[in-house]
Amino acid sequence: MNCEADIRALLPRASEVIAELSAEQINWRPAEGSWSIGECLGHLNTVNQLYAGAIQRGITEARQRGWKATGQPKLGLLERWFVETLEPPYKLKFKAPSKFRPPATVFDRDSLLAEWTSTHERLAELAREARDVDMKRVKVVSPATPLLKVSLLCALMIPSAHDRRHLWQAGLVRERLSTR
Repeated sequence: MNCEADIRALLPRASEVIAELSAEQINWRPAEGSWSIGECLGHLNTVNQLYAGAIQRGITEARQRGWKATGQPKLGLLERWFVETLEPPYKLKFKAPSKFRPPATVFDRDSLLAEWTSTHERLAELAREARDVDMKRVKVVSPATPLLKVSLLCALMIPSAHDRRHLWQAGLVRERLSTR
């Protein structure tokens, strides 16, 4: 698994989802309680920034402890299941923890895309940095709850799967825009 390539492959997706949309369209909600395209991307930006910090701490710990890579890491059964639950089309729906919820704001395309690009460049760089450490041995505390710890490999895979989930959701909202 090349986490860096996976993250970099997602870089253009946010631009594609909001291409040629007005601010009103980016912020339109298809139903009460559902998220707009801007909220989907704002949520991803928030979550990915938090994961980047947790991943950085995991890499730092691995280096301090001298845990070097020893081959191609693989996810365990539970971690693989968890990452798969994030992929679209999803069967399990989760309520976003308060710190993961999109900010209550009117979203602007340029700000969303600038933050998206910056965060994904940082995640890709972290994935590159993590190649020389034992990604299975080091555990990363989930930004959602300190009770959940996953391998560094899993922590690097979560943002991409989670991005695909909410980009798919944003794409569905975009489709609904054309029918209203």
